[in-house]
Amino acid sequence: MAALRGENERALALFDSAIRHGRPTGATALLRQALVDKAQFLRGLGELRAADSLLAEAIDLVESVLGRQAGEDLRIGFLIDKKSIYAARVAVLHDLGQGSAGSPEHREAFHVAERARARALLDVVSGTHVDPGTAVDAPARYRARRLAARMSALQTDLSQA
Repeated sequence: MAALRGENERALALFDSAIRHGRPTGATALLRQALVDKAQFLRGLGELRAADSLLAEAIDLVESVLGRQAGEDLRIGFLIDKKSIYAARVAVLHDLGQGSAGSPEHREAFHVAERARARALLDVVSGTHVDPGTAVDAPARYRARRLAARMSALQTDLSQA
């Protein structure tokens, strides 16, 4: 409400308080939302670098929680709900790179967009398990196991990127 009334200092203090309380308690939902809300507020003030930093932290939180989600439906539902955070960061990075074709910010925006897309694909694919049994020949089963192991390694690499 303070932000809507133009009470910028009070709004920032409230955002900071929510962030301060969310970190030590492990309240990731509260912390993530406070980071995103503060980032949107700062973007409106033209403080794009600070907004980008907060959104990057919020994305890291999303991905850390995704890794702990049990079950395909939970992971997919969770990610669908959080896609807007990736999109907000891409928009901020785009704004930061204005006037400079091929800027580092534009490259990072592309990386963030690809990370979101890859994360969604990996979550869907890793949650799908089909066991063809003996209906598929041994070389095909072996190749499927190798591909699954490779996807798992790529997912690990992506989460560490």
